[in-house]
Amino acid sequence: MIGSGGLATGLLSFGDSPSQQVVSQGDPAQSPAKVEALTYSTYASGHNYTSRELRGPLLGYFGVAPGSGTNDDEDLDTCVKRFSTQLDRAPIGVDKALYNGNEATVMAFWEDKSSNAVRVVVVDSQCHKLRPEVLASWK
Repeated sequence: MIGSGGLATGLLSFGDSPSQQVVSQGDPAQSPAKVEALTYSTYASGHNYTSRELRGPLLGYFGVAPGSGTNDDEDLDTCVKRFSTQLDRAPIGVDKALYNGNEATVMAFWEDKSSNAVRVVVVDSQCHKLRPEVLASWK
C-alpha cells in the first residue's frame, strides 16, 4: 500500500521495448479516503499499429512482463488518468508508438476477462482520440 491508497498492478510488454512502472496518485491535499493509486506499465515500442492489428488478438503485441521506472511524462499521466476514470478501470498497459504512421499512445484496458475482451484506446500527443474505441480479443 502507498499511503492509504490501494495499489493495482497492470503488467504488459511489447517485445524487447523498455518499460516503466508508473504509480500515479491523487492530489496529496485530498483526504486519505479519496486518494486513488493508478499503476500501469508504459512502453515506447515505436511500433506502427494498424486498425487490423488493434482488432486482435493482441497477446502477440502485448505480452506479460514486469514494468519498472517512474513517471516522467505528466501529460501522458493526465491522459491515462482521464481514460481510466472514464472507463472506471486501470489500463493493462500504455504504449507510446504510432498508429497508421501518426504519433500515438495506445492504451489497453480489460473490458471482460472472462470473454477475452480488451478495450483499445488510441490517442494523439494532445490526448485526442485518433479512432473510436474498439473491443479487441486478447488471445
